[in-house]
Amino acid sequence: MGLLNHFTTEWPLVKAAPWPFAEALLAALVALTPFLWWVLSYLKSNQLANKDAQISLLQTQLNEYREKLKVGSPDEALKKLAQLEKRTARNLTDEQQRTIQSAFEDAEPSLRITILYYRECFDCADYARRIRSAFPKDADVSLADFSGGDYGNNKHELLIGVSDATKPPPLARKLAATLSKAQLPNSFVRGIPSPRGSRPVLARTDDTVQLFVLPKVN
Repeated sequence: MGLLNHFTTEWPLVKAAPWPFAEALLAALVALTPFLWWVLSYLKSNQLANKDAQISLLQTQLNEYREKLKVGSPDEALKKLAQLEKRTARNLTDEQQRTIQSAFEDAEPSLRITILYYRECFDCADYARRIRSAFPKDADVSLADFSGGDYGNNKHELLIGVSDATKPPPLARKLAATLSKAQLPNSFVRGIPSPRGSRPVLARTDDTVQLFVLPKVN
């Protein structure tokens, strides 16, 4: 209100001499022009800098997604994501756990089982741990991993390693029968290729057996 009252009071003087007032106003605008231009330039440069930072961040995230998904185009990324959405981690039902536990709760202390899971598989480690937890707590069942080989077309997710697949020892037969009863398809195998093309050391005695956990069968 004070500024308005001052302008109202001075208006008769401005009205009496309009040209000097206009010249003074124009001079003030000319004097302020560089400052106003600097302010606008500063705001514009900050806006551009923020946009550049956002673009750089999005580009970095895009490169990371491409690297993780191993794709080169949006269509490939959508296809890959659709495939990933279809993958579900394997688990054991309560009934399957009870079947395994009851079969081995009275097993001899000397009986040993080693569960080896495929390292490159997205859920093999967790699946192997779930199978291990189904055995009685005092059972001698250990976990280990292995890598190498191509198991994308494997017929069974569980393979029982024995020294002679045609004459599996009692423990291997018992494990195979228990897994089958729990509706977990399996088969006997003499070995799984390692990264160097060799085979893991398999049990040579009747009281030790290996259970290989492979990727999920499509």
